[in-house]
Amino acid sequence: MAARVDIHESENQKISRFIDGLRTNIQDEVFKQSHNTLSSTIQLALKIETQLNKKTNRNPTTVQSSSPPQRSNLSKVKLWQDHTMKQ
Repeated sequence: MAARVDIHESENQKISRFIDGLRTNIQDEVFKQSHNTLSSTIQLALKIETQLNKKTNRNPTTVQSSSPPQRSNLSKVKLWQDHTMKQ
């Protein structure tokens, strides 16, 4: 959408908007580490989500939700990355 209305955001604004869209537990981990570019922030979020998913899969006491599965943040991140790299 930013490309259609010719809005130019700084790298920090893009990073901030991206982080705001992440799940809270991933946001918390991303904030603990430094990130200078959107690309590095995306890669960091992907790494953190993978690590958190591995921890969840190893924990047999995790309660499964009865709600329908949602698109994972990994696929959302990939869509976001594809979109922002085209701009």
